[in-house]
Amino acid sequence: MAKCIIANLINFGRDFVRFAILPKCRKFQLLMHFGIKYYFWFCVFFILFTDAITKLIVRQMLNVHSSIKIFSFFSVTHVQNKGSLFGLLGSYDANTFFILITTIAVICIFYHTMRSRLSHSEILAWGLVAGGALGNLADRLLYGAVTDFIDFKIWPVFNVADSAITAGIVLLLLAEVYTPAK
Repeated sequence: MAKCIIANLINFGRDFVRFAILPKCRKFQLLMHFGIKYYFWFCVFFILFTDAITKLIVRQMLNVHSSIKIFSFFSVTHVQNKGSLFGLLGSYDANTFFILITTIAVICIFYHTMRSRLSHSEILAWGLVAGGALGNLADRLLYGAVTDFIDFKIWPVFNVADSAITAGIVLLLLAEVYTPAK
């Protein structure tokens, strides 16, 4: 019952956006005219740009380990993370390992996305994952560590790229669970 309700809500939301909002958007019409693969590249570059801008602002405005309290449960805290997603394995200096693994993963994602017939949600999901991975890869290559700044106090500090990777993986899992068998 709950699966059915969730599936119907997802379908309603997807259809509402697809048929009520997006067709009126000229940029979306151009995007669909050129093909669904451009949708992937749009997602990648949007996440990459958003991630780079937010990290640049944090690096310019805050010293490392300084924090600005926004709410009692949320702060903007500048942290340099040498670990992986959400600061995992942060005590190990494995920057070269993460650069190599991320590069291979991004190449595989690009190849898979360009060669496979994927749904809109899968294209969006892979675009989020690739954009997030490239955002963190750029930080590792340029600064030797990833700039994290979103701090909810009960969770490790993270950034826009980490959020995009997580959202992409969740979207892939939801697409897998709620896609009817062929």
